[in-house]
Amino acid sequence: MPYLTINKTFTSCYSNEELLALLKASEESAKAGGFYCKDVGDSEFKINARFSLGTLHFTGGFGNSIGVRLKLLNPESDSIRVFSKIRPEHYFILLAFTFFFLVSFSEPKIDWESTLFTSIMLIICHLWFQFIYRLQENYLIKRVSEYLGMREIKNI
Repeated sequence: MPYLTINKTFTSCYSNEELLALLKASEESAKAGGFYCKDVGDSEFKINARFSLGTLHFTGGFGNSIGVRLKLLNPESDSIRVFSKIRPEHYFILLAFTFFFLVSFSEPKIDWESTLFTSIMLIICHLWFQFIYRLQENYLIKRVSEYLGMREIKNI
């Protein structure tokens, strides 16, 4: 789902070996421009923000903070893929919406105005959290790209 995830391709001024060294160094120092880095294998790294507002995550680490994944695509090229996965909050909002929607139709005492209001509020919550998460993910990508000397390849 392109609306819920990020999928960008970057190029770097460093070779893959230098990028791996920088990522491993940031993994050990935990002070690499406001993010933590963890090697998850196969030239892929999980990068999490040390501070993220929408998740109330202040201590850093790998709880459920704002995060992206970085994958070195090819040893011969300098292409790097930065992507994210669907956050669990989206599933929670979908389940809550489905629950309230089904309850509103199964309960004869609930009027349509309440159902409409609840539906609109859940949609607004989803859009608000998506906006907050996307801002923070893009800021995290900006910090990582500055640290690693990456620039985005524009898709035409």
